[in-house]
Amino acid sequence: MRKILPIFAIILAAMLVGVNVTPVPTTIWAEDIDEQLEDLREEREKKQGEMQDLEERLEELHSEIGELEDNITVTQVQLNQVAFKAKQLGARIEDLSKELSTLRSDLSEKEHFRDQLVRQLYKKKRTPFWQMFLSNDGFSNLSKNVFYRSLSVSDLKDKIINLNNDISEVEEQKEQLAESKKSLDREVARIAVLKDQLAEQKEEAEVQAAQTMQRRDAISSELSELSEKISKLVRAKLEATAENTSVGDVAPIRKSLPDPSDTPAYVVYSRGYPHRVGMNQYGARGRAMAGQNYKEILKAYYKDIKIDENYDCPDKITVTGSFGSKELDFEDEYLKGIAEMPSSWEMEALKAQAVAARTYALAYTGDGAGSICTTQSCQVWLESKVDSSAASRWHQAVKETKGVAITHDGDAIKAWYASTAGGYTRLPTDFDVKWNSTPDYIKRIKDADSGGNFYDGPEYGNSPWFYKAWYSESKDGDPWLSEKEMQDLLNATLLYSEDHDLEENLYQEDPVAFDVDPGWSKDKVKDELEDRDLDPVGEIEQITVSNSSEGYTSQVLLVSENYDEGLTLSGRDFRKIFVIRSPGYLALWSSLYDIERRD
Repeated sequence: MRKILPIFAIILAAMLVGVNVTPVPTTIWAEDIDEQLEDLREEREKKQGEMQDLEERLEELHSEIGELEDNITVTQVQLNQVAFKAKQLGARIEDLSKELSTLRSDLSEKEHFRDQLVRQLYKKKRTPFWQMFLSNDGFSNLSKNVFYRSLSVSDLKDKIINLNNDISEVEEQKEQLAESKKSLDREVARIAVLKDQLAEQKEEAEVQAAQTMQRRDAISSELSELSEKISKLVRAKLEATAENTSVGDVAPIRKSLPDPSDTPAYVVYSRGYPHRVGMNQYGARGRAMAGQNYKEILKAYYKDIKIDENYDCPDKITVTGSFGSKELDFEDEYLKGIAEMPSSWEMEALKAQAVAARTYALAYTGDGAGSICTTQSCQVWLESKVDSSAASRWHQAVKETKGVAITHDGDAIKAWYASTAGGYTRLPTDFDVKWNSTPDYIKRIKDADSGGNFYDGPEYGNSPWFYKAWYSESKDGDPWLSEKEMQDLLNATLLYSEDHDLEENLYQEDPVAFDVDPGWSKDKVKDELEDRDLDPVGEIEQITVSNSSEGYTSQVLLVSENYDEGLTLSGRDFRKIFVIRSPGYLALWSSLYDIERRD
């Protein structure tokens, strides 16, 4: 029976360690390391998710605070404008009140004299002047009386009518202004309330922002501690690896796959494996076979670099290992003991490797100021190789490139390298590598000649890892998948593409080897698809892949019983599902892969 390998833990190791090698196991890991790493990985992912949520919330709060500040400013301007208009209207209403008072007084006088005149005319008699003087209150009223007596009743009537019209107009204007002022007063009150509400919201958002920043800083500290723990466990796991991702001192042997026990059967081949960054060692060999010299080889893999033939290298370098730490002669002891490429390979490839290894050590130690480890976590160094006659060609490559280093803007670069790129190199920040940054001197390339033949492929370097199905011979027996198993992986991919939150439900059905919760059964996955109005794939008729020009599998293309017109699945989604759900120790070490069907 196949058993589970917590593949995500291993892929995490590949993603987390920014070194020039990435292990690919075919043996069982120490279970205690796996369990610890899995727990730490889950905790780290949870913290990273929380950190991302906090960053997004903080951005929202800062945006909200900025908008509130702008709204408060606008509201204050509106409040000032409306209050000023209300004040102007109040002054105008007061002026109209005074004008009305004057008009009404004038009207009252005219009406009074009109009434007197009418009565007198009605009585048809005249009053002596001295009597009029004695009957009025003072000379002022007498003057008016005399004036109004001089007017005809018709003239006086017209003046009274005009006064009444003026009063009506002023009263109407005053009422309109009073109504407008009431509206403005209400608007002033509304804007004032709005301003207070905005100020309260701003204050609350500022409190939330302060709390969010405090939580974010705390999680950042926790993530740093987790990263250090994970890094230590990853290094322990790398040292327990049976195979290297750099070629090593002895080239691995290509193994052919056994035939499947039943058909149809499916196998998934990795094209190279992480990290595929920087120099492709088998590609370097292929380029040397094609006639390129070491400088041409290095410039093919690193961008905008200078091959400095007189770099100021240190005389000594400090190495650390199981023996503790010791100081070595940089050229004659350290570099001659580097065990990252077989000495039997083409001389120009060896020279390219010597310069890359020298440059990597310079960058890693800060031109000799620090120390460097002797394992895959840094560069493999073997004391036995320093004086070995079998390594004479490697020693020659080191000697003939003495003092040569790769520089960018005058500094030694981090000359990452790995055994096999599968025809395409990647950037450190690509989704399948996930390192912290991409230096200017690292680039993606299609590692092929003008005829499309890949330098690490069968026509040149012929890496055994160019196409490789990764599995455990002792546990899995073979990497072949049955029709039902492949259907299940495709169904799970289809379901995962609909809802990525279902990931934890899509692990292997029978996790017998490690402490991992079982995933949904094949039937349960199909039921979940049908609940979402999606058909399971049914019997497979054809399955192919489509690759991006950037060097990863972008799509899995399927024609099947229930998708006779074709179904396109994300290449990234299929790889993730294969990693967590494929039976036993089957692994998919590269984002660039092929699927083969055997009938």
